[in-house]
Amino acid sequence: MSQAATEQKYTPAQRLSGIVNSYVITSAVNAVIRLNIPDILGDSEVDIDALAKQTQTNADALCRVLRLLASMEIFEETKDRVFANSEASQSIRTDTADSQRAMIEFISDPMHMELYADMLPTIKDGRPSSEHRFKKNIFDLFEENPDEQKRFNDAMSNLSKNAIRGVLDAYDFSGIGTLVDVAGGHGVLLTSILQKYPDMKGVLFDLKHVVSGSKIRIEELKLTERCSTASGDFFEAVPSGDAYILKHIIHDWDDEQSLKILKNCHAAMAKTGARKLLLVEMILPGRNVMHPSKFLDVEMLMLPGGRERTEGEYRDLLQKAGFQLTNVFPTKGPNNVIESVPID
Repeated sequence: MSQAATEQKYTPAQRLSGIVNSYVITSAVNAVIRLNIPDILGDSEVDIDALAKQTQTNADALCRVLRLLASMEIFEETKDRVFANSEASQSIRTDTADSQRAMIEFISDPMHMELYADMLPTIKDGRPSSEHRFKKNIFDLFEENPDEQKRFNDAMSNLSKNAIRGVLDAYDFSGIGTLVDVAGGHGVLLTSILQKYPDMKGVLFDLKHVVSGSKIRIEELKLTERCSTASGDFFEAVPSGDAYILKHIIHDWDDEQSLKILKNCHAAMAKTGARKLLLVEMILPGRNVMHPSKFLDVEMLMLPGGRERTEGEYRDLLQKAGFQLTNVFPTKGPNNVIESVPID
């Protein structure tokens, strides 16, 4: 069949069928990542027998999976049974500057996919899938499974790395003495801000087992004199500082839990006279508009029990916690920097 014959228009029903079958693509992408095929291919073309030998896989099975992915422009079949990276698969190599491998690996991970195996119980009662399938909160589940915890932390660092340029371009952090990054993970965002603003100091705050992973990065960037770490629970208290930033934190939680976090920030700010709270979040657009925030909103529903919000919903939430939303700075990506100040 010619290429022209395959480039047909699909009916809405056929498109729906393709969407429903996309879980096959997700599983296939996870498999090739675990086999390290994007790195093995690099900038070369490799025939399937050589690939199978290097990955210790069945050549026929591997070829059929790569052929499917190539049809979706994930890899390219350059000759019969010969494959190369495409622009898409280049993005899941480990040695590319803007690699999104960690995030894609987490999204396609078998445990993550298991949480989506049956959405109906969550739709019926609103409780996260992790509570239905594993009888516990997703963060407790991660803590009990070090491999899953690492996958999640690596994905969050990957997400931070890819969002940082947009945040730094969109918002002027000048004039902040000490910036507290609440639940800042391995410190990718905070250390990047400190690198751009050499007069600023930072406090990286997260759970003890998470923040311990930031030590090497802080030392390698020679920021030990300017970036300190603190461990604790943001539902209890947060450290003192001149300004606070929370990236992709509030969306993890429902309104009640989010208010606890925000009120703890407000209490800490009241002690020092801090005047700035920054949230880095996606904002839900209007009806029938495709946007990453709508996928992430369901992810929050299924995993931690949080939600994405509209600008108005963030405004109301912040007001209940004692803040006034003063500005929203869109980034070049899907995120926004939501600025607020304590209400006098």
